[in-house]
Amino acid sequence: MGRLPVPVSIGLLIACFACSNSESDIESNKPPLYNFRIKSDGGLEGVNCTSEDSMAWYLQARQSLRQGRYRESIALFQLVQRSGCKHYKLFQDLSVAFSHSDMHSLAHSSARLALRYSQCSLKSPSESKLRCDTPELVLNYMAARDRIDQGMELSEVLRLLQLYIQFACARDADGNLACHGQGAARAIVECWRMGQYTCSNWLNWDVMISLLAAAVESDLMKCNLQNSEENSSLANSDACYSIVQPWEATVFPLENELVLEIARLRMKSLEKQSRILFPGQRFKYLATVQNMRVGLLVHKISGLASGLLRDFLTSPLPLAERRGLQFSFIIFSWEVSPENSSSPKHVPNVAYKSLQAVQTVIGLQMLNEFEAASRINSEGVKILMELMGWIPEGRQHLSLETMTFRPAPVQISRDVHSTSGGGPIDYLIADRIALPPELASLQPESLLLTTPSFFPNSHFLNYEFALNWTKKSANCEWDKGLFAVLGLYEYYKLDPTIFGVWARMAKANPSVVLVLQVGPYFPSFNSSLQAYLQLHELSPSRLRFLNWASSSREYMMRLSCGDVLFDPRYYSTHTVAVDSLWAGVPVITRAGPRLVSRVPASILASLGLDKVLVVRNWQEYQDVAQALVKSKHLRQSLRHRISELRLASRLFQRSVYTKRVIQILRMAWEVFALIGEQRISQKRLFHLAGNFA
Repeated sequence: MGRLPVPVSIGLLIACFACSNSESDIESNKPPLYNFRIKSDGGLEGVNCTSEDSMAWYLQARQSLRQGRYRESIALFQLVQRSGCKHYKLFQDLSVAFSHSDMHSLAHSSARLALRYSQCSLKSPSESKLRCDTPELVLNYMAARDRIDQGMELSEVLRLLQLYIQFACARDADGNLACHGQGAARAIVECWRMGQYTCSNWLNWDVMISLLAAAVESDLMKCNLQNSEENSSLANSDACYSIVQPWEATVFPLENELVLEIARLRMKSLEKQSRILFPGQRFKYLATVQNMRVGLLVHKISGLASGLLRDFLTSPLPLAERRGLQFSFIIFSWEVSPENSSSPKHVPNVAYKSLQAVQTVIGLQMLNEFEAASRINSEGVKILMELMGWIPEGRQHLSLETMTFRPAPVQISRDVHSTSGGGPIDYLIADRIALPPELASLQPESLLLTTPSFFPNSHFLNYEFALNWTKKSANCEWDKGLFAVLGLYEYYKLDPTIFGVWARMAKANPSVVLVLQVGPYFPSFNSSLQAYLQLHELSPSRLRFLNWASSSREYMMRLSCGDVLFDPRYYSTHTVAVDSLWAGVPVITRAGPRLVSRVPASILASLGLDKVLVVRNWQEYQDVAQALVKSKHLRQSLRHRISELRLASRLFQRSVYTKRVIQILRMAWEVFALIGEQRISQKRLFHLAGNFA
């Protein structure tokens, strides 16, 4: 892609937006209606709205928004607005807060007002580069419209994006792509946040990745500089963190170092926030060691239905260790009211009554992070395990915020995506395939390595009905003679690399189809796919779209109809990979440079199929897939082999997994008992010297 011309005026962008938008009440060509300005220190300066009250309200609203207290920030922003203040940043912040509070119509109205009050100008008369926040506002408005089911057509989105690239980014003499201003970084991230299939088609994929990486690097550099200045001045303000959330960083196609730095900065900001809100708080720990009480911090009690909890809490393996330690577990859930805390047998779900290792379920609902930490500490918990990481579920980040107060002497995260960011988290549970030495050395936490794979499953409990399935189902949703490549995962995981492997296969083999699921943003996603199909001269009939399965049996039956699952490039499929193997379907994967892209490799290694299905490059990926297409005998023998290994390998043996988890918990406690309060200074040494012996 050659150098893009920079227009002399932003009027073209605004005019194009007005043309592509059917709503007549957006008058973006009106003069700006500012009556205050926002100074570099975050304060207000102007007339008619800068009373002492409005100043305090605005600063408090901005702080509440940064801390994720969205409804509180909404009330304060509205007080500022009612006092006569008008500024596009005010309406932009309101739109963000409304959106996070699921008040999408109000978010849409505020985004529209933000666009109306926006202004673009030149940096100086002698410069031709534009300084303008309008692209970010346009993208925010597009996202707000989409959330109220009035989404813009892909062609309109692409037209706006093209114009944005023209004025915000340009190539230098060496061909490097450069974008100007923090507004540009925020706009690019918001574009990706909306979804790669919405903001860009795959024909300019490489350009979009370059823009995203440059935006994130610029943002992190700004944050590190700001944090350094705050530390030197001992400012009592929030630590700067990336505009990309840690969960988003694992979804975006970013380098591993950037993902880790984003999580580290976010955790640092949570720690500083805790010190500001609850200064001088420090917990003491009970000295008894015989009863090893392990706290499991979960969002939803329904998380017990599968995964780590059910696997080792219902295992027949005794939880008493040879060394005299008796393990018992307490579940802390944000879903349960503190008044309803009880023994597992009183939990209103029959599936939980077999959790014999659980002493009690304690509710944390409506407690703030310090109150929750106090409740955990009062139970004498020795080891606290957090099971969701940065996944945006329930009260987002509240588990990690609670752990910043260190209510337990040993704290562990089981984040299957990347990292907790270190700080108060002492250990990350992983395995040697998911985090080999070259990646493990970059992690901010020490590691507790399990064998087999650290990614658990409960298939003997949840999918026992599929235990004897050794052949493809006869009741498939496509013709029996077709070779079905499964892509039954979220849209954001699919990318041009994997789609290109399939497209080349499909072009050489008329029987090959790709099976995908219908979900949100389907029209926009389908437009991208159709454009790529046309590029490869393939018929739209080569794609098969299915609605979400209505039951576990239907879901497993659908998987068993596939011939192979293509694992994505950047964000691997985790649960679906294990489910596919349980259904007898091979999974082809390339172990990537990040933890989130190596989980299927870990799973296949535990099953004993890494030499066959874990490839080193994309040519091998295609060669393995082509071999399966050409040889029916190979497909049948591989399916039969997978069916045998389900029973013989360690992957599906819960007792092996439970034993290993108990061992690593004991090891973590023994390290704390040995070095005690020196753990912070010793953590890095243990990380390098102890994990790969």
